[in-house]
Amino acid sequence: MPRRAVLGTAAVVLPLPRPLLVAKAAATVDVLSGGRFVLGLASGDRPVEYRL
Repeated sequence: MPRRAVLGTAAVVLPLPRPLLVAKAAATVDVLSGGRFVLGLASGDRPVEYRL
């Protein structure tokens, strides 16, 4: 039985990078991997991230 590998991120703290660039990069990787990409997102948990 063939197995398919899944590509993914542990967690991207979304407020820190530009969200639209993260979405575009994730969509590109998903297309290139044939729909095997899983994007992990986080809102942040450190005081420096709260303001964002």
